[in-house]
Amino acid sequence: MPTNAIGFIKRWDWRRIVFTVVAGVVTFFLLTNLFRLAAPWASMAWYPHDDPRQLDPELHRWHEAMWGAVTGILNAGVLLTLLWRPRQNPLLIQFMALVVIGAALTVLPFEPSLLFVIGMLTLVVVAYPASRAFLDFSREGPISCPLLALSLMAALLLIPYIVRLTLWQLQGFGGEQATANQWISDVEHTVFLLIATILMITKRPGWRTLGTLTGVVFLYLGAAALALPGYAGSWGITGGILALVGGSLYLIVTIREARKTMLAPAEGVSPVTP
Repeated sequence: MPTNAIGFIKRWDWRRIVFTVVAGVVTFFLLTNLFRLAAPWASMAWYPHDDPRQLDPELHRWHEAMWGAVTGILNAGVLLTLLWRPRQNPLLIQFMALVVIGAALTVLPFEPSLLFVIGMLTLVVVAYPASRAFLDFSREGPISCPLLALSLMAALLLIPYIVRLTLWQLQGFGGEQATANQWISDVEHTVFLLIATILMITKRPGWRTLGTLTGVVFLYLGAAALALPGYAGSWGITGGILALVGGSLYLIVTIREARKTMLAPAEGVSPVTP
Protein backbone atom coordinates (compact mmCIF):
# COMPACT_ATOMS: atom_id res chain seq x y z
CA MET A 1 0.00 0.00 0.00
CA PRO A 2 1.42 3.48 -0.87
CA THR A 3 2.80 5.53 2.04
CA ASN A 4 0.32 8.36 1.49
CA ALA A 5 -2.60 5.90 1.66
CA ILE A 6 -1.29 4.47 4.96
CA GLY A 7 -0.95 7.98 6.36
CA PHE A 8 -4.50 8.81 5.30
CA ILE A 9 -5.88 5.75 7.10
CA LYS A 10 -3.91 6.56 10.24
CA ARG A 11 -5.44 10.02 10.26
CA TRP A 12 -8.92 8.55 10.45
CA ASP A 13 -10.57 9.07 13.82
CA TRP A 14 -11.18 5.39 14.50
CA ARG A 15 -12.52 5.94 17.99
CA ARG A 16 -15.09 8.38 16.61
CA ILE A 17 -16.01 5.92 13.85
CA VAL A 18 -16.51 3.03 16.29
CA PHE A 19 -18.57 5.23 18.62
CA THR A 20 -20.72 6.45 15.73
CA VAL A 21 -21.50 2.91 14.63
CA VAL A 22 -22.29 1.62 18.13
CA ALA A 23 -24.23 4.69 19.24
CA GLY A 24 -26.06 4.85 15.90
CA VAL A 25 -27.40 1.32 16.30
CA VAL A 26 -28.47 1.94 19.90
CA THR A 27 -30.06 5.29 18.99
CA PHE A 28 -32.16 3.63 16.30
CA PHE A 29 -33.25 1.01 18.85
CA LEU A 30 -34.27 3.70 21.34
CA LEU A 31 -36.12 5.73 18.71
CA THR A 32 -38.37 2.75 17.97
CA ASN A 33 -40.02 3.48 21.33
CA LEU A 34 -41.50 6.74 20.06
CA PHE A 35 -44.67 4.94 18.98
CA ARG A 36 -45.46 4.54 22.69
CA LEU A 37 -46.14 8.28 22.88
CA ALA A 38 -49.57 7.60 21.40
CA ALA A 39 -50.54 5.42 24.40
CA PRO A 40 -52.66 8.03 26.26
CA TRP A 41 -54.92 8.49 23.24
CA ALA A 42 -54.69 5.25 21.21
CA SER A 43 -55.59 1.63 21.94
CA MET A 44 -52.67 -0.43 23.25
CA ALA A 45 -53.71 -3.90 22.06
CA TRP A 46 -50.40 -4.81 20.40
CA TYR A 47 -48.77 -6.93 23.14
CA PRO A 48 -47.50 -10.43 22.22
CA HIS A 49 -49.80 -13.32 23.10
CA ASP A 50 -47.53 -14.58 25.90
CA ASP A 51 -46.98 -11.13 27.45
CA PRO A 52 -48.84 -10.70 30.78
CA ARG A 53 -49.79 -7.17 29.73
CA GLN A 54 -52.03 -8.44 26.95
CA LEU A 55 -54.60 -9.61 29.53
CA ASP A 56 -55.74 -6.00 29.98
CA PRO A 57 -53.80 -3.57 27.75
CA GLU A 58 -55.81 -0.64 29.09
CA LEU A 59 -53.99 -0.89 32.43
CA HIS A 60 -50.68 -0.01 30.83
CA ARG A 61 -51.34 3.24 28.99
CA TRP A 62 -49.48 5.40 31.53
CA HIS A 63 -46.54 3.00 31.71
CA GLU A 64 -46.22 3.07 27.92
CA ALA A 65 -46.37 6.87 27.92
CA MET A 66 -43.58 7.07 30.51
CA TRP A 67 -41.50 4.57 28.56
CA GLY A 68 -41.93 6.41 25.26
CA ALA A 69 -41.15 9.82 26.77
CA VAL A 70 -38.00 8.92 28.69
CA THR A 71 -36.56 6.33 26.31
CA GLY A 72 -37.73 7.76 22.99
CA ILE A 73 -37.31 11.48 23.72
CA LEU A 74 -34.77 11.89 26.54
CA ASN A 75 -32.35 9.00 26.09
CA ALA A 76 -32.56 8.89 22.29
CA GLY A 77 -32.27 12.68 22.10
CA VAL A 78 -29.10 12.58 24.19
CA LEU A 79 -27.57 9.94 21.92
CA LEU A 80 -28.53 11.87 18.78
CA THR A 81 -26.68 14.90 20.11
CA LEU A 82 -23.67 12.75 20.98
CA LEU A 83 -23.65 11.32 17.45
CA TRP A 84 -23.43 14.86 16.11
CA ARG A 85 -20.74 16.23 18.46
CA PRO A 86 -19.55 13.59 20.93
CA ARG A 87 -16.42 15.28 22.28
CA GLN A 88 -18.14 18.65 22.69
CA ASN A 89 -20.87 17.29 25.01
CA PRO A 90 -19.16 15.38 27.84
CA LEU A 91 -22.09 15.89 30.22
CA LEU A 92 -24.27 13.77 27.94
CA ILE A 93 -21.99 10.74 28.08
CA GLN A 94 -21.85 11.16 31.85
CA PHE A 95 -25.64 11.09 31.79
CA MET A 96 -25.61 7.87 29.75
CA ALA A 97 -23.14 6.30 32.20
CA LEU A 98 -25.49 7.14 35.08
CA VAL A 99 -28.41 5.73 33.07
CA VAL A 100 -26.57 2.41 32.84
CA ILE A 101 -25.92 2.41 36.59
CA GLY A 102 -29.49 3.46 37.37
CA ALA A 103 -30.95 0.73 35.16
CA ALA A 104 -28.69 -1.92 36.70
CA LEU A 105 -29.72 -0.93 40.22
CA THR A 106 -33.46 -0.52 39.63
CA VAL A 107 -34.96 -2.69 36.93
CA LEU A 108 -32.32 -5.39 36.35
CA PRO A 109 -32.99 -7.28 39.63
CA PHE A 110 -36.65 -7.60 38.58
CA GLU A 111 -36.16 -8.06 34.82
CA PRO A 112 -32.90 -9.94 34.10
CA SER A 113 -33.86 -10.17 30.42
CA LEU A 114 -33.04 -6.46 30.12
CA LEU A 115 -29.35 -7.25 30.59
CA PHE A 116 -28.99 -7.17 26.79
CA VAL A 117 -30.40 -3.64 26.59
CA ILE A 118 -28.23 -2.42 29.47
CA GLY A 119 -25.27 -4.10 27.78
CA MET A 120 -25.89 -2.11 24.58
CA LEU A 121 -25.97 1.14 26.53
CA THR A 122 -22.77 0.10 28.28
CA LEU A 123 -21.10 -0.38 24.89
CA VAL A 124 -22.00 3.21 23.99
CA VAL A 125 -20.31 4.45 27.16
CA VAL A 126 -17.24 2.27 26.64
CA ALA A 127 -16.91 3.31 22.98
CA TYR A 128 -16.98 7.04 23.78
CA PRO A 129 -13.94 8.53 22.01
CA ALA A 130 -12.79 10.83 24.84
CA SER A 131 -12.63 8.70 27.99
CA ARG A 132 -11.00 11.47 30.04
CA ALA A 133 -14.27 13.41 29.79
CA PHE A 134 -15.74 11.19 32.52
CA LEU A 135 -13.42 12.90 35.01
CA ASP A 136 -13.64 16.38 33.48
CA PHE A 137 -15.82 18.77 35.47
CA SER A 138 -15.17 22.02 33.61
CA ARG A 139 -18.23 24.23 33.19
CA GLU A 140 -19.55 26.77 30.70
CA GLY A 141 -20.65 29.09 33.48
CA PRO A 142 -21.65 29.28 37.16
CA ILE A 143 -24.21 26.89 38.56
CA SER A 144 -27.69 28.07 37.60
CA CYS A 145 -29.79 29.07 40.60
CA PRO A 146 -33.10 28.95 38.64
CA LEU A 147 -32.30 25.46 37.34
CA LEU A 148 -31.26 24.44 40.85
CA ALA A 149 -34.61 25.62 42.23
CA LEU A 150 -36.53 23.77 39.51
CA SER A 151 -34.55 20.59 40.08
CA LEU A 152 -35.05 20.70 43.85
CA MET A 153 -38.78 21.04 43.28
CA ALA A 154 -38.73 18.14 40.82
CA ALA A 155 -36.85 16.01 43.36
CA LEU A 156 -39.34 16.84 46.11
CA LEU A 157 -42.18 15.66 43.88
CA LEU A 158 -40.52 12.69 42.17
CA ILE A 159 -38.70 11.00 45.06
CA PRO A 160 -41.92 10.16 46.98
CA TYR A 161 -43.36 8.88 43.68
CA ILE A 162 -40.30 6.64 43.21
CA VAL A 163 -40.59 5.30 46.77
CA ARG A 164 -44.31 4.60 46.42
CA LEU A 165 -43.96 2.71 43.13
CA THR A 166 -41.02 0.70 44.47
CA LEU A 167 -43.15 -0.41 47.42
CA TRP A 168 -45.98 -1.34 45.05
CA GLN A 169 -43.60 -3.49 43.02
CA LEU A 170 -42.22 -5.24 46.12
CA GLN A 171 -45.72 -5.79 47.52
CA GLY A 172 -47.12 -7.09 44.23
CA PHE A 173 -49.74 -4.35 44.18
CA GLY A 174 -51.96 -4.25 41.12
CA GLY A 175 -51.58 -7.88 40.10
CA GLU A 176 -50.84 -7.77 36.39
CA GLN A 177 -48.92 -4.52 36.62
CA ALA A 178 -46.60 -5.93 39.27
CA THR A 179 -46.23 -9.22 37.38
CA ALA A 180 -45.22 -7.31 34.26
CA ASN A 181 -42.77 -5.21 36.36
CA GLN A 182 -44.49 -2.03 35.25
CA TRP A 183 -44.06 -0.25 38.58
CA ILE A 184 -40.30 -0.74 38.64
CA SER A 185 -40.15 0.27 34.97
CA ASP A 186 -41.77 3.58 35.90
CA VAL A 187 -39.29 3.91 38.76
CA GLU A 188 -36.39 3.36 36.35
CA HIS A 189 -37.61 6.00 33.91
CA THR A 190 -38.37 8.48 36.68
CA VAL A 191 -34.84 8.00 38.04
CA PHE A 192 -33.44 8.79 34.56
CA LEU A 193 -35.52 11.98 34.45
CA LEU A 194 -34.35 12.95 37.93
CA ILE A 195 -30.71 12.38 36.94
CA ALA A 196 -31.18 14.73 33.97
CA THR A 197 -32.63 17.48 36.19
CA ILE A 198 -29.64 17.23 38.53
CA LEU A 199 -26.90 17.12 35.88
CA MET A 200 -28.10 20.14 33.93
CA ILE A 201 -27.53 22.35 37.01
CA THR A 202 -23.77 21.92 36.57
CA LYS A 203 -23.75 23.75 33.23
CA ARG A 204 -21.21 21.36 31.84
CA PRO A 205 -21.11 21.20 28.01
CA GLY A 206 -24.30 19.41 26.99
CA TRP A 207 -26.52 20.97 29.67
CA ARG A 208 -28.57 22.83 27.09
CA THR A 209 -29.57 19.55 25.46
CA LEU A 210 -30.55 18.04 28.81
CA GLY A 211 -32.54 21.14 29.73
CA THR A 212 -34.44 21.18 26.44
CA LEU A 213 -35.17 17.45 26.39
CA THR A 214 -36.23 17.45 30.04
CA GLY A 215 -38.62 20.31 29.40
CA VAL A 216 -40.16 18.47 26.45
CA VAL A 217 -40.52 15.25 28.47
CA PHE A 218 -42.26 17.07 31.34
CA LEU A 219 -44.63 18.78 28.89
CA TYR A 220 -45.53 15.47 27.29
CA LEU A 221 -45.99 13.65 30.61
CA GLY A 222 -48.11 16.53 31.84
CA ALA A 223 -50.43 16.13 28.85
CA ALA A 224 -50.41 12.33 29.31
CA ALA A 225 -51.31 12.66 33.00
CA LEU A 226 -54.25 14.92 32.15
CA ALA A 227 -55.40 12.39 29.55
CA LEU A 228 -55.02 9.47 32.00
CA PRO A 229 -55.83 10.98 35.42
CA GLY A 230 -57.37 7.86 36.92
CA TYR A 231 -54.75 5.33 35.83
CA ALA A 232 -52.55 3.78 38.51
CA GLY A 233 -49.12 5.35 38.41
CA SER A 234 -50.36 8.45 36.59
CA TRP A 235 -49.44 11.84 38.01
CA GLY A 236 -53.13 12.78 37.90
CA ILE A 237 -54.68 16.19 37.30
CA THR A 238 -52.56 18.07 39.82
CA GLY A 239 -49.36 16.34 38.77
CA GLY A 240 -50.19 16.90 35.12
CA ILE A 241 -50.64 20.64 35.63
CA LEU A 242 -47.41 20.85 37.64
CA ALA A 243 -45.56 18.93 34.91
CA LEU A 244 -46.86 21.30 32.22
CA VAL A 245 -45.78 24.32 34.26
CA GLY A 246 -42.43 22.72 35.13
CA GLY A 247 -41.74 21.70 31.54
CA SER A 248 -42.46 25.21 30.31
CA LEU A 249 -40.19 26.69 32.98
CA TYR A 250 -37.37 24.29 32.11
CA LEU A 251 -37.51 25.39 28.49
CA ILE A 252 -37.71 29.10 29.33
CA VAL A 253 -34.92 28.97 31.91
CA THR A 254 -32.69 26.87 29.65
CA ILE A 255 -33.05 29.40 26.81
CA ARG A 256 -32.41 32.37 29.13
CA GLU A 257 -29.43 30.73 30.83
CA ALA A 258 -27.96 29.74 27.47
CA ARG A 259 -28.16 33.35 26.27
CA LYS A 260 -26.53 34.60 29.48
CA THR A 261 -23.73 32.07 29.10
CA MET A 262 -23.03 33.15 25.53
CA LEU A 263 -23.18 36.88 26.25
CA ALA A 264 -21.23 36.88 29.51
CA PRO A 265 -19.05 33.77 29.92
CA ALA A 266 -17.91 33.24 33.47
CA GLU A 267 -14.34 34.19 34.30
CA GLY A 268 -12.03 31.40 35.26
CA VAL A 269 -14.03 28.64 33.61
CA SER A 270 -11.67 26.36 31.77
CA PRO A 271 -12.47 25.92 28.07
CA VAL A 272 -13.65 22.59 26.74
CA THR A 273 -11.17 20.83 24.49
CA PRO A 274 -12.80 20.06 21.13
